Amino acid sequence: MSFVAQIDFTQINAMHALDGFPTVGRLSLFCDPFDWPTGPRQDQARVRVLYADLPAERLQRRQLPSQFDEPESRMLMPRGYAFKSRVLRPTVWLLPPPLSFAGQRRNWALPGWQGWPAYQQFWRDLYARYPGTFGSQGDMIHQVGGAAFSVQEPVEAECVKYAEHDRAPGWWSRSDAHMTAPTEEHLARAGEWQLVLQIDSDIETGMEWGDMGRLFLCARKEDLAARRFDRCWMVMQCY
Repeated sequence: MSFVAQIDFTQINAMHALDGFPTVGRLSLFCDPFDWPTGPRQDQARVRVLYADLPAERLQRRQLPSQFDEPESRMLMPRGYAFKSRVLRPTVWLLPPPLSFAGQRRNWALPGWQGWPAYQQFWRDLYARYPGTFGSQGDMIHQVGGAAFSVQEPVEAECVKYAEHDRAPGWWSRSDAHMTAPTEEHLARAGEWQLVLQIDSDIETGMEWGDMGRLFLCARKEDLAARRFDRCWMVMQCY
């Protein structure tokens, strides 16, 4: 797996405490950059999340696995399995919920909703005003906490769907799960899940998740509170 991101919760907490999140420690995310984890249970083997509360002086930079340089690996990933580094400065944003999250909660953006033009204009203005934060097209969003900027179905509801499928093997096949939209029950229970980390496609670092998609790492709120990051769930969505 490739090293994707390391989040320092001490830095996050210094900017603004996130409800339910650790105030110290670091979360490290590793993911298969070739065979993406799109959501089903089987895909979760392609993701590894590590959480450790270690002093900075005990951290050591590790060498890349030698397997990354093997001919087979180079054929699968010509750009390589090691992404270029990028340092992000945490910034706090107080924003209206993204469209996918708002729609599943309050029937926003349905035909006839008078606030729709103003809602669209808000996001256009925000992206134009802060291009360095959201990318040149307003479509690159790396995020810790908050609501997921879903590309397809609401990610939080997708986690409910896939987790329930995990409890009832044989209910549907893997292909059926991908083709089945979250039900009303899934949408109603989406609040049980919390987005932990959202990683967007970032061409400058060599990251491209599907067709310019995003990785969404989520956790049940009870697992997040108990620091059970090994129970996180990954969903990849793309255009």
